[in-house]
Parts: sequence; C-alpha cells; structure tokens
Amino acid sequence: MLPNFLIAGAEKAGTTWLYDALVRHPDIFLPDVKEVHFFNRFDSNLREIDNFARRGLPFYETHFEDYAGQSAIGEATPMYLCDPEAPQRIRDTLPEAKIVLSLRNPVSRTYSHYRMGLAKKHFDIPLDQAIAEDDARLIQRSRYAGQVTRYFELFPREQVHVLFFEELIADPEPHLAALLRFLGVDDSLAAELAQTDKSNAAATYRSAGVYNAGVGLARALRNNPLTSGLAKTLKNAGVYDRIKGMNRKEEAYAPLSEADRAALVAAFRDDVGRLEGVLHRAVPWKDFAALPEGV
Repeated sequence: MLPNFLIAGAEKAGTTWLYDALVRHPDIFLPDVKEVHFFNRFDSNLREIDNFARRGLPFYETHFEDYAGQSAIGEATPMYLCDPEAPQRIRDTLPEAKIVLSLRNPVSRTYSHYRMGLAKKHFDIPLDQAIAEDDARLIQRSRYAGQVTRYFELFPREQVHVLFFEELIADPEPHLAALLRFLGVDDSLAAELAQTDKSNAAATYRSAGVYNAGVGLARALRNNPLTSGLAKTLKNAGVYDRIKGMNRKEEAYAPLSEADRAALVAAFRDDVGRLEGVLHRAVPWKDFAALPEGV
C-alpha cells in the first residue's frame, strides 16, 4: 500500500498540527511516525540519508502496513518541500498523489527554526551571521517560490493544496474543512478535529545530547527490519514521549531583534514577490505588505 497524499512542508509551518488533526479522522490513515523521510535525499541538517535510493519502496510500504481501508492515505515529511530531488521522486513514484504545502512567513519560520536548532545544538552561529552567509538550512529554506514552482511544474495545480500557517492558526476550522474536501473525506468533522493543542512549540532541552541520541536511536530501530517492531512497541507505549518530556524544558525565547528582522525581510522580499506570482494571490504576511521600495 502506498499513500495518495503527502504533507510536504514547510518546516515549522504547522505540519505537526496538521498531522495531529488529520490522524484523528476516521477515513484518513497516517503512519504512527509523522516524518517518514523517504523521498528527500537530505535531512534537515543537510546530512545525506537517502532512504529512497538505499532502502527502496519495500521500506516505504512498511509504514502503511496498518492501513485499514481508509480512503485517504498519507504521510507528512516537511523536507519534501525544500529537498530539490524530492518532487521528481514523488512524481515518478506517486504521480496521482495530492500534495499539501503549508507556508509560513519566512521571517518567523526562519527564527523559529533557528531557535529550535540552537536548543538541539544544530546551530552554533549568531543569526546575523547565518543571514549574511545565506545559510542553506535557514535562509535558503525559507525562499518558497522555487520550491513551490518545482511542484507546479510536475503536478497539475488542482493536485496541490497550499495553506498559510497564519490563516490556519487564526481560524483553523474553515481551512481544515477545505483541506478535508481536497483529500476527498468528510469535512463535517473539521470543527472537532481543529480542537487540538498539539504543535511543535518552542522549547529547549536539559540535554541536547540526550535529545539527539534518542532521536538517532529511535530512527535506527525504526529503519532496521529486525527492530522496527520493537520501535513501534516502544512508541505506542509512550516510551519516547516520556523520555522527551523529562528532557524538555519549556522556555519562551527572546523576540527577534529589529535589526535581524529588517535583514530577514530584505533577504526574502524578492522571493515573496515571486511567490505571489507563482500562487496568483497575495500572501498574508504583514512584514511584506506594502513594503516601501528599497527596504
């Protein structure tokens, strides 16, 4: 069994919220692991994983073994949006699949990703340096125009559903209902499914080493056919969640400085203009509304 829809990103743009809402719909199947990482060649830190080339479709199909007749079958891996090889691999493998893209103000997406990376010890440079260096993990990943264009060049537009994080969070029910209709399932459950507090909220960790080791171990167990059953048992028993919870430390991070905000707006302004042309609509991001020339 293979999926007929994919939530393809962006990172830090509500894909966790979407997964939690959709997985509770009786006519939607999603694997118990949110991010399968099959079609992307690289992970979020640009380390090569390439399950597509190394493990092939049999590995991918194991994630859908618990399918029980639902009409919509999907998975959610944010790296499918920004990884340059993912769209063509998806087109070659799942040409009829519906594609869901969730986009977020590139300024707030970048800062959210940066703070998450600091907490996990994935980044060790100041944000202004990352901006100046046009960091591929942060700045380039927030330029959506080319990423969205790759999908529009490979899939009919009616096969691609674009959401804006800000609109979804501000008024989730109608946007979730529209998504359910796109997926071809009952949209009358939208109000109920929208009542979720699950998100990838800002946090830090008592030990980044423990966090990274836990993620690595869980992935290794899940990806090995001999231990994949054990990985599922541990997840269903809540072992991973308990370990993460004990290591997690809620912490409201400092607001983005005005200097860094201005630099990010400048870094993304041209791309946002191109994105509006690609989407044939204005974006709902105040940072880029009626900007004076030269900013």
